[in-house]
Amino acid sequence: MGSARRPSGPLAGEPEQVVEEMLDRLAASMADEPVESLAVLRSMLTHPGASDAASEGAARYRAQLAEAIPAADSGVRAALISAVMIGVVLGRHLLKLE
Repeated sequence: MGSARRPSGPLAGEPEQVVEEMLDRLAASMADEPVESLAVLRSMLTHPGASDAASEGAARYRAQLAEAIPAADSGVRAALISAVMIGVVLGRHLLKLE
């Protein structure tokens, strides 16, 4: 597929800005295989250090999402969003689902 700009850095801003940033990140991950992230996910099955790194990164991302969600259950919503995004990327690049 084409090359998409992969946004980086923390999620921040108003909820609408965070949504746009998340969608940009998802689009970039769908367009180009996120090689580094997928390597960590593969490694985490057999290497505790990789598992710790993946868990810590996912926790930071969920915390940033939760901060941008103006709701009492923002943590649950952030976990759901994160799980769906991970599933979509894994499905596309590891399971080869179209």
